[in-house]
Amino acid sequence: MQYLQPFLYFVKKPKTGFTNLLIGCLAPLIPIAGEMVLLGYRAEVSEELERDSDLKEHPDFSLDKLAAYLQRGVWPYLSRLLSYLVLLTLGAIVSVLAGFGLYQVVPEPLLCIGVGCLVYFFSFILSNTLVWPMEYHAQITRKFAPLDDFKFALRFAGVCWFSTLVAVLMHTMFSFVALFLGMLLLWIGLYPAIVIVQMAEQHLMTQLYLHYLDEGGEPIPLPEIIAERRRDDDDFEDDEERPRRARRVG
Repeated sequence: MQYLQPFLYFVKKPKTGFTNLLIGCLAPLIPIAGEMVLLGYRAEVSEELERDSDLKEHPDFSLDKLAAYLQRGVWPYLSRLLSYLVLLTLGAIVSVLAGFGLYQVVPEPLLCIGVGCLVYFFSFILSNTLVWPMEYHAQITRKFAPLDDFKFALRFAGVCWFSTLVAVLMHTMFSFVALFLGMLLLWIGLYPAIVIVQMAEQHLMTQLYLHYLDEGGEPIPLPEIIAERRRDDDDFEDDEERPRRARRVG
């Protein structure tokens, strides 16, 4: 697994990296729709990253494809929203119960609040180990099917839960640094930092999915129209030369 490259590959793309970042900065400025557009673009980035053995090549952010990005980003956005709503609510309940439970033993309010916050932090980390694969499944299948997303997340966890946990922890740590540096730049730098953090998540999830497949995990079934296009793509013909490309064709 690569943990630093996910935060660099997007900006360091020759010639167009900085331009892509500037265009991507528009997404955080537009509530909901901007997030959907970025999620749709991220899905296309994953498709290209899988085809590159160095996990660097990816398409440019095109303003001409905003409608296509938006259409593709609706489903992963809804999947993530529902997942967080359920999982983080459960995490909040567990955190409050942990704080109150400790208070019955050690009546120190600050200590109990601290323990509750710590429990909530770990619940957030654990939630992401499920939310990432669920969101990724929605990106690939291009539909809103929460039950299917959750089933895939469970299969995914059964194969590489530890790698996912480490990736989420590393992403959280590096994201904190990136966002903090963005705030230091008079808050203006926060917008590019948000984009870099989100593109890093997509890169890490792509790595995890390839690892999942290497470990014998069941591939995500592609929509038929996409599967047909890929079967006709000359780049998918030589399975021995480019094995990763073939693995996405269900």
